[in-house]
Amino acid sequence: MQAGQAEAGRKLILEAVALAEKTSHEGRDTLARGYAARYLATYDLERALKVIQPMKENDYNRWLLHICYEMAPHDVDRMQSLLK
Repeated sequence: MQAGQAEAGRKLILEAVALAEKTSHEGRDTLARGYAARYLATYDLERALKVIQPMKENDYNRWLLHICYEMAPHDVDRMQSLLK
């Protein structure tokens, strides 16, 4: 997001998450769920984890890694706890 547009970006992310939560947790829908969760993580980590929770193990682990990537600059300790 460009400087000064953080709130608008947050609203777009929340809208994307709401749509992604309505999709299945298999196939290409994992992309919608995963990307939505990835960018939601810095705002609402618990909800982001719930978005990817029903995925198959391989998909879940892939998107958990993406979430950790987003979290690392903000909360390294929390990110590391997710990987344990």
